[in-house]
Amino acid sequence: MKRARSAIMIQSRWRSWSAEALLHQQLRACQTIQAAFRGVRMRGQLEVWKMRRSAATMIQCLWRRGLVLKMLAEANQSAITIQAAVRRCLCRSRWRVLKLEWESSTKIQTSWRMWVASKEFIAARTSCSTIQASVRGYRARSIFLQYVHAMTLLQRARRRIVALRKYQTIRGVTIAIQATVRRYLAAGVARRRRRAVVSIQSMLRVS
Repeated sequence: MKRARSAIMIQSRWRSWSAEALLHQQLRACQTIQAAFRGVRMRGQLEVWKMRRSAATMIQCLWRRGLVLKMLAEANQSAITIQAAVRRCLCRSRWRVLKLEWESSTKIQTSWRMWVASKEFIAARTSCSTIQASVRGYRARSIFLQYVHAMTLLQRARRRIVALRKYQTIRGVTIAIQATVRRYLAAGVARRRRRAVVSIQSMLRVS
C-alpha cells in the first residue's frame, strides 16, 4: 500500500509540474506573440523580421509542445510501468503471505489431527490394556479358584484316605484287643468250668 501511494503521489506531482511547465511555456509564447504584434504595429519596417521571429517562436512552441507531449507520454508510460511493478510486487507479497498462512494452517491442522489421533490411540490402547488386564485377572482368578477347588478336593480325598486308614488301623487294633479280651475271658471261663468239672468229678469219686 505504501508503494502504491508513493507511486500515485509521484504521478500527481509530475502531472502538476508538467501542467505548470506547459502553462509557463504558453504564457511565454503569448507574451512573445504580444510583443511581436506590438513590434509590428510600432515598427512597420521590421515587419518581415518580426514575422520570421514569430514564425520561429511558433516553431519553438510547437517543438517544445512536442517535447512536452513526448515527455508526458514517457512519464505516463513510466508511471504505468511503475504501477505494474508495484502491483506485481504487492500481488507477490500477498501471494507469499497467503501461501505462508495456508502452509501454517495446513501444518496446524496436521499437528492437531496427529494430536487427536494420538490421544484417541492412547485412550484406545489404555482401554484395551484395561480390558486385557481385566480378562487376564478374571482368567487368573478362575484358574486360581479351579486350583483351589482342586486342592480342596485333593485335601478332602487325602484326609478321607488318612481318616479311613486311621479308622481301619483303630478298627484292627480294637478287633485285636476285643479278640484278646474275649480270648482271655473265654480262657477264664474255660478254666473256671474245668475247675468246676474237676471239683464235681472229685466229689463224685469221694462219694
